[in-house]
Amino acid sequence: NRFNDGEVADLGIGDRPTSFTDWSIASNANAYDVRKLKVFASGVPDAPVQPTPVPPTPVPSMPVPPAPTPPTPVPTPPPTPLPTPLPTPAPTPPPTLAPTPVPTPMPTPVPMAPAPVPPTTSGPAPLAIPNIPDSEGFQLVYELDIPTNPNYQFGKPVYSVDNHLDITGFDRVAYYLELDSSYVWVSMDTFTDKSSKIGVPCLSLECGDGVVRTEIQQIVTNVNIDSNVHDLSGSGYSGNVEFWPFNYSPGNYLNIPGASSGTFDSGDTNSGSGNFGSMQVHVHGGGTGYTGTVFAFNRFNDGEVADLGIGDGPTSYTDWSIASNANAYDVRKLKVFVSNVQTTPPLVDPYIANKNIPDAEGFQLVYALDIPTNPNYGVAKPDYSVDNALAVSDFSRIAYYMELDNYWVWVSMDKFTSDARQIGVPCLSLQCGNGVSPTLVQQVVTNVNVKSSIGMLNGSGRLGNVEFWPYNYSPGNALFIPGASGATYDFGDTCDSPNGNYGSMQVHVHGGTGYTGTIFAFNLFNAGAVADVGISNQLSGNPDWSLSFNANIWNNRKLRVYVAP
Repeated sequence: NRFNDGEVADLGIGDRPTSFTDWSIASNANAYDVRKLKVFASGVPDAPVQPTPVPPTPVPSMPVPPAPTPPTPVPTPPPTPLPTPLPTPAPTPPPTLAPTPVPTPMPTPVPMAPAPVPPTTSGPAPLAIPNIPDSEGFQLVYELDIPTNPNYQFGKPVYSVDNHLDITGFDRVAYYLELDSSYVWVSMDTFTDKSSKIGVPCLSLECGDGVVRTEIQQIVTNVNIDSNVHDLSGSGYSGNVEFWPFNYSPGNYLNIPGASSGTFDSGDTNSGSGNFGSMQVHVHGGGTGYTGTVFAFNRFNDGEVADLGIGDGPTSYTDWSIASNANAYDVRKLKVFVSNVQTTPPLVDPYIANKNIPDAEGFQLVYALDIPTNPNYGVAKPDYSVDNALAVSDFSRIAYYMELDNYWVWVSMDKFTSDARQIGVPCLSLQCGNGVSPTLVQQVVTNVNVKSSIGMLNGSGRLGNVEFWPYNYSPGNALFIPGASGATYDFGDTCDSPNGNYGSMQVHVHGGTGYTGTIFAFNLFNAGAVADVGISNQLSGNPDWSLSFNANIWNNRKLRVYVAP
């Protein structure tokens, strides 16, 4: 019970031992570590033969005006009254269920006892990690709360910070792992020039450079360690990294001093297949004499309990392989840093650099989103791969880039808000926008520049208008946009705030000579239905792509949002 409002749900098997035997108002879902529901059916007839999918209709190079079509209104359902809450009974302990034994291939180590925290040291530049002098001047690239059961074979980690697209040059890399009260910082000379390859080397091609999977097994130099575990701390170590998404064997591939070919330790061999995964840093010379594992994060692709550890593991597998112990820690944080970052950012976002968009020079990326076919932003904000909104404080122009398979469009304009949180998808969840009220922007914008693979859209210095809201809307031309119809969904509609959840994120141009109408549209993003997406006017139906339900015909659906000073 209670699964619609984001509060703790009620769960139970059999009668609850209170007067509310159906578990109402139990608020006990957080009492269970495992909460699985499966639904089955029997006697299902054979599935009918599916028709051959029709390829997406290309966006034309020149529009043909459609015949007038009677508008299809977006239904605005009446408000649903909330049930009258029952009085909350006295707290009742959740039912005690007999635990199911889980086989453990290796003993689960006890989390390491912390030693005293190093004294506070200040320096001329900020410290990336307080009380760790070596972190001075390092810049955060990735931050991850490591799940107990990561499954990165189909998608990259859900980083809370991902700044790798902003990093264009560096000469040192550092990792900070925190497991409950134990921590380790380790920095080294860089082993790659690509910031996309210093994060978790997972099996999904969304990790790494997007072309080949990250496989790095090499010696690293000038390794510095600061930790409250064992005798790790020291500087000037020689070390080695073992980063790959595959299985591995104990063979000492790099002939690491002190490593064994008969056990999993600081010198193993990448198998090049499988999905176990290894993200390990080791040292084997110099420093204060410690040799062995600095930290390890293994088994992150198959949804099983991961391996985590700082220092050598307490078994013969000193690199924590097959420890299956991630669930032994309440805190599991990984941060990745670089230093001596190139201070002059690229003039154009590398992702769109090959599109030849002179207007894009000097714009800073704020959001990047792979648009899902069935977005459901009524309860949570989009899963942006880049979200730099809180780091943006002052700007004068805003730009959007949409890519649908081989079609793309760039559109920039004078700003319509000073809050970078309100330039992303205007979804119904209060996690979007300013966190107080949903974003609703319907206004004329100036100095609109457009560059597109669809030549008829190109232009500069145009007037335009934006229609950003999370609600239903009707065809009425609320702003009296020149050329817009009051009878069809196009570049001049009326928001039905605060009713419904259809949603509109549309940019249009109008006035003067040249193309008039929709530049891009992303609609129907709050309810989990197939969304509407399009570039230029839709030729049949509604010009602003309302009710097109077509997101699933595109394999590639990208949205990027920028600002410029």
